[in-house]
Amino acid sequence: MADAVGLEWDGKRARVEAELNEEPWGTASGRSSAHRAQREGLTFREGTLEEFVPLYLATQKHLGSPALPPGLFGDWASGFGSKAAVLAVAGKEGRALSAGFYLEHGKTLYLACLGWDRRAAKLCPNDLLFQESLRWAQNRGLESVDWGRSGLGTGALVFKAKWGQVRPMATLFLGGEDPGVMPSRFPYPMARIIYRLLPSGLDAMLSPRLSRFYC
Repeated sequence: MADAVGLEWDGKRARVEAELNEEPWGTASGRSSAHRAQREGLTFREGTLEEFVPLYLATQKHLGSPALPPGLFGDWASGFGSKAAVLAVAGKEGRALSAGFYLEHGKTLYLACLGWDRRAAKLCPNDLLFQESLRWAQNRGLESVDWGRSGLGTGALVFKAKWGQVRPMATLFLGGEDPGVMPSRFPYPMARIIYRLLPSGLDAMLSPRLSRFYC
């Protein structure tokens, strides 16, 4: 097969971005859920890595998706300095229920990873986190927030779409063939189930090695 360099639309994933000059932010459903969280006593604040990492690891375990090495977030925080932040939503008792690790570049705030306590789903902590993250970014003089990519048709993309515009993604490929993603070459659904069933500790040990095949 002849070598080639190409750019084509990715038919499996999309990214979601919110422009901060387009208010009101979010759909009516998203804003309603954020207001519900506030009525339930949830509050938005800056968080810590110690709060974020356990939520992130638990979320990845539930999804059956290997997590990035926890130490990587500390490295990012050190490298990006004031351009890195953990933003969180806490319950009445002060414990973080949802937290995102964000990186700022140019005039955009990027959500790198998210973790949350699924037991608090009825309190809508993620909607409040997204709404107030937009306000936090605006107060820093930024122009947009990029919520990252998600698979088409997934619940994650549906949720993110409440807080921004869905953008198609392009794939840059080398060698004449778009390599695609893992599901086409690996029994991905089975791998997710197996990963979810791994004992605590073993999943954390294997995650850094497995994540390179999932990303």
